[in-house]
Amino acid sequence: MTVKTQRKMLLRVASAYKTVSAVALQIITGTIPINSIQTKRKMKTLGNLLVKERAYAHYHRQEDTREVKERARDNSLIAWQQRWEIETLKAQWTKRLIPNITQWIKCEHRTANYHLTQVISGHGSFRSFAKRIKKDASDECMYCGEEDTAEHTIFKCSRWRENRDSAYQELGRELTPETLVMTMITSDTAWKTTSNMIKTIMSAKEKEEMTRQERERREN
Repeated sequence: MTVKTQRKMLLRVASAYKTVSAVALQIITGTIPINSIQTKRKMKTLGNLLVKERAYAHYHRQEDTREVKERARDNSLIAWQQRWEIETLKAQWTKRLIPNITQWIKCEHRTANYHLTQVISGHGSFRSFAKRIKKDASDECMYCGEEDTAEHTIFKCSRWRENRDSAYQELGRELTPETLVMTMITSDTAWKTTSNMIKTIMSAKEKEEMTRQERERREN
């Protein structure tokens, strides 16, 4: 399997827009990268993590299988974290939300869905994204005129203040890009509360965006 093939598979798993990078999809779905990369600073090649993991398990096959698999996966996560930290081009918004891969991957109640993936990837019903892929002439939020990004929609836009306040009351805290994922992984309840907030906001926004676009087509 090539990374191109893996990416196509992960697009479905994550219910993601086809523009989302393999780097982001691997993180969002918790799928070990199969591609090698070369660092620019040290010109060092970082190999296929999945191949290394399986090779480690095979080399230690005479030992306790469960412990070997756990050690092999922990080694992969450490190496993956190193890759994540030196990535400076792709998935920077995703990195801001998920700086620690291990905590994200080992969250037992973690689930991917269409609306959550939009927010974590930054590729979705956001006018800044639509403008970047030349699907919209403006990146202005249709509610307040600010730049319409995932961060603006979920954390700042006044249109969704009541949705945020309701979730924050249940969670007992306000959320920021730096605390969103860390809060979600603390418990199944926190995950559901936050995920439901995101789904409510994004679902309503998509419908209102479609209405706006239809109105503009009629006017033009």
